[in-house]
Amino acid sequence: MRPVDVIAKYAGVEIGVLLRARDKHAGEAETVYWMEYPSIEYALEAVAEDLFEGRVERITADGDPLSDDEVSVLTD
Repeated sequence: MRPVDVIAKYAGVEIGVLLRARDKHAGEAETVYWMEYPSIEYALEAVAEDLFEGRVERITADGDPLSDDEVSVLTD
């Protein structure tokens, strides 16, 4: 499977991304954010750095989680 295959599979589907971030303003607190995007293209553009740095906890397509294999393909 290639990244383009994952992108094609979820084309036109609403994507949700669960992000984990460290908040340095108040010490070492961890914050979790849920973001929604109209397409996988927008989602990947918005969270690319988070994805490669391991801060993405989960990606969903219309509420269903992408498999671990699909997520790992996106970071290769």
